[in-house]
Amino acid sequence: MSNSNRSYVKTIPTGDDIVSVSSEEILHFLKLVGYKAEQLKNFPNFRGKKIKVTGNLSLKGTPIETLGNIEYIDGSLDLANTKIRSLGNVKTKAYLNYSNTPFEQFEMKQEIQKRKNHAQSLREENEWEIGNSKEGDMAHAVLKTIENDFDYKIKEEGDDERLIYLKNYLETLEKEQENKTETGEDLTDLFAEIETTQDEIDELEEKIDVYDLFVSHTIYRGRILEFQLNEYGFIKKNIEMMVGSNEDMEELTKERIEENIGEYDNEFFENYIDEDKVADYFKDYFEDDIRNNPEIYFDDSDFALTDEQEVYVNQLAEKIEELETQQENLNKEIEDPDEYSKKYDEIQKQIDDLESKKDKIESNREPTEEMIEDKLDDMLSSVRRSPLYYLREHGQSAREFVDFDDIVNDIFRQDGYTYISSYDGSWDEHKVGDEYYIVVRIN
Repeated sequence: MSNSNRSYVKTIPTGDDIVSVSSEEILHFLKLVGYKAEQLKNFPNFRGKKIKVTGNLSLKGTPIETLGNIEYIDGSLDLANTKIRSLGNVKTKAYLNYSNTPFEQFEMKQEIQKRKNHAQSLREENEWEIGNSKEGDMAHAVLKTIENDFDYKIKEEGDDERLIYLKNYLETLEKEQENKTETGEDLTDLFAEIETTQDEIDELEEKIDVYDLFVSHTIYRGRILEFQLNEYGFIKKNIEMMVGSNEDMEELTKERIEENIGEYDNEFFENYIDEDKVADYFKDYFEDDIRNNPEIYFDDSDFALTDEQEVYVNQLAEKIEELETQQENLNKEIEDPDEYSKKYDEIQKQIDDLESKKDKIESNREPTEEMIEDKLDDMLSSVRRSPLYYLREHGQSAREFVDFDDIVNDIFRQDGYTYISSYDGSWDEHKVGDEYYIVVRIN
């Protein structure tokens, strides 16, 4: 058992009654006294003083049993695998480790008794009967998982009364044994009955009920509980379960998924691209490009005339046709060559002017707002159909164009409560009362 808070202090004190020594020096003195720290006070430098060790101190694996007047460690203290029975008044600035020691066993016994007392108090008041409390209902859900997944027998109604009866009966049999021993009677049948009774008592005492569970932690704003199975002989298997309502466990799982989602590579996110996000990203880029480079996006067939323009162009064409007819008829109307040439040129000038106006209208290549919007819609539709292609072409990461809520929900649909089932990824669902609970093993 390691405990970094039991005797932790931020600042190690100083004073006339405190003497500072390095970890190397204190180890030297401890070796001189065979690690009997209570004898350190016999050295003149340490007599009547509290010892402060500067730096970390490792006594791991030594035969030390107490710390004597060593009271401050300006660092960490490692007492693992020692014979330490008491920590005295020691305070450390960093972690304190006393795993696999008599002191750890002592603390475990205290914890076991504390749990026993708490469980008995709950049992006597029927606190965890189904429907009495949410905590109790959660404990029943955990007990169902233990019953299904582990080699434990669960107490049944009447077992407690049967156990009381058997213990009283065993006392009667043992008294009978004493009497018959004094009179020298045959004890064969009595021994068999005592053994049978003791076996049944042992079997009943090994059964567990909901009160053999202990709430070790409350998490998620107190709505999810972690339970340990009390094994009063020794807390060894340390079976730990987490339980909460369907809704709470789903919320917690999704939070854990979201916390870890950054660990996925870019290829994973390519499966979850939000097409609309990609289209929004490219919208301004494509609109600017269409406006600045219309010749890339439009050809002659794209520039249709408006109805008014069409009427005007037809009118110009008709007028040009009339003037050309006049030109053709000039040789019938005018005999003088000079006058003919002059008139012909005048008509030709009118034709050229009209042709120029007509060409100007027909050759207008400025796209209208409607044309630009239609072209932009086409481009964005293409982006939505092939978002990954456009992202790769423009060197963009798919990670920036996903809906994380969709990803989290999808992973949850696929993997369920795996992210919070840290032991083996499995979980159980049990109905207790009117509520469904999810139970996962975490150790």
